[in-house]
Order: sequence, then C-alpha cells, then structure tokens
Amino acid sequence: MPAVKITQKPIGIPGDDTHFLVTQPEFPEGYTPTGQETEEELAELKVESLREIEVDAMAALLQEKMEYDEEPTDGSDALLKSGTVKSELDRIDDDISSLNEDITNLETNKQDVLTFDSAPTAESTNPVTSAGIKAALDSVDAKIGELKENFNNLGLSVVDGAINITYEEETI
Repeated sequence: MPAVKITQKPIGIPGDDTHFLVTQPEFPEGYTPTGQETEEELAELKVESLREIEVDAMAALLQEKMEYDEEPTDGSDALLKSGTVKSELDRIDDDISSLNEDITNLETNKQDVLTFDSAPTAESTNPVTSAGIKAALDSVDAKIGELKENFNNLGLSVVDGAINITYEEETI
C-alpha cells in the first residue's frame, strides 16, 4: 500500500517553521482512489499518515505557550502544573487527617452520660439543674431577708445609701 502524503502548513507562530498543523491527508502523487477501497482501507491510510506528524513536538510547543498559575486562584482560567495540584491535594489530605484526629479526640473524650448536680457544689464540674439553681437563689434571697430583719431589729436602717442608727426610738 502506498504511503499517504500529508499537506501541512505552519501553525502560525512567527519564526517557527518546524511545527505544522495537518490540513488534510492526501494520497501519494499519482495515486487516484478507485472508489473500490473500503472505508477501513481509507482509514488505515489516514492513520498511517497521521503517525508521521510531530505530535509530541506540537504538544510540547503548545504546553510552553499555555499560562499557568503557581497556586489555585479564584477566577483564573490559567492551568495548574501537576506538582501544584499534587501539593494542594496533599495539603487538603493533611487537613482532612487533622479533622479526623479532632473528631476521634472528641468522640474519645466526650462524656457518655451527663451527671447533673441538684445544687451548686464546690469543686464540681457537673452542670446544675435549673431547679437546683432556683433553690440556691431562693436560699440566698431568704438569707438577705433575715439579714434585713436582723439589721432592723438592731435599730439600723439604710436610707438613700446612708446607715441610720436608731437608739431608744431616737435617731442619732
């Protein structure tokens, strides 16, 4: 089977006359399709001709012309190099590992059943029930009432922030 001749044209980069774009495979000089060739034979001719193109050189040239960001950037259309992507994936993996450790620590150190104190208790780290807090405040309020009564029984009173002492029904 005769080789296929490729018609090529420069890809348009000034000063570059070594890289070409395939425009259309052509049959070898003097070869005229008879119409009897099968589609498979024609496809094979085209594949053979395409293998002769400098595909690797073209890819390298195009890669040089592409814009790259050094790190992921919001709104950028530029590409990232494989090493940059790998670094970002490693960083994300580290963050996930750290979060997994935090979750494990929380699960390990959580209190399975909360123990509530029924009244405020010195040195206790347990929460106190609402009823316990109410009872403690009521107790403090009762003590304040007793102190006021004792204060009055001693003839003492507070008026406008001043302490008045009453002795035998006289104000001193």
